[in-house]
Amino acid sequence: MTGSIKGLLILLFLFLMTGLSLGTGVISMDWHTLFFSPGTEPQSIVFWEVRFPKTATAIMAGISLALSGLLMQTLFRNPLA
Repeated sequence: MTGSIKGLLILLFLFLMTGLSLGTGVISMDWHTLFFSPGTEPQSIVFWEVRFPKTATAIMAGISLALSGLLMQTLFRNPLA
């Protein structure tokens, strides 16, 4: 992998963690509790039922827009579209 791809992956990971950490309410999140708890604690429920789906949807929408732009540029042979 080149340095720019590694940098972009690290930046994507940082944005992902920031998106998962931010919310309207203040909840102290222990990452170990979130990933290894049975899912009955309020922090875990908020994380898996609210924040994670929103972040995953935002990432999928971004990927879809980038892919559609790429396909449109390829189809119309317009590199500056």
